[in-house]
Amino acid sequence: MIGVLQELGEPVRIHRKAWEMGSCIAGLQSLGAVTPDAVGLSVGAGAERSLFWFANHVEKMIATDLYTSEAGWGWGRDFLARPAKYAPFPYREDHLEVRNMSGLALEVPDESVDFVYTLSSIEHFGGHEAARQAMREMARITRSGGSVCVVTELLLSRAEAPELFTYPDLQTYLIEGSSLTLAEPVIDLRISASLLQYPVNMLTESDSVSPHIVVTGWGESAAVWTSVILFFRKP
Repeated sequence: MIGVLQELGEPVRIHRKAWEMGSCIAGLQSLGAVTPDAVGLSVGAGAERSLFWFANHVEKMIATDLYTSEAGWGWGRDFLARPAKYAPFPYREDHLEVRNMSGLALEVPDESVDFVYTLSSIEHFGGHEAARQAMREMARITRSGGSVCVVTELLLSRAEAPELFTYPDLQTYLIEGSSLTLAEPVIDLRISASLLQYPVNMLTESDSVSPHIVVTGWGESAAVWTSVILFFRKP
């Protein structure tokens, strides 16, 4: 995965966002999803670096998000027309397609893409039932035998935050939420005690803090969470 992070131009640090992108790419590669003739789609893509990486490695990469209505994420509405403005490295511009659409109603034909992924976006779609609908949409558009990667926020504390997922929530709304099956039956939930003891406060600490793995600062909640990654196959 180190080689992938270098290709992405990620700074030298331990950060969960870099881990999300690197793990997603490495996992999809190991599942055989990343091929020169593949079509991929990202849900809630924003201007993530992985889009440009995939554009250099597959036939078509489709970025989807609510580009005309969302702002303040480091990119604006002009990403629809000018994605190259946000590219951190040269990429094959004719292999990246940017489309404005909701993850709850993907305007893509059934079984038309080889892989789908979403990186820490599904928890922002409007609640857990909306996340289940997003899972069904991703399953619908993925070809039989295709792969789906979902990264989201796993709650680690007793303090609640409605958008975050407990482990039972993962089971109910994401793992059992569609016809997809886990690529690996056992989810690795190991985490070091030191990271749990000293979470990074996103409201008061710099994003450059390293390690940036376990975090707190979800609005006024005292919730503590981290990223979790799930890989699925479509039977």
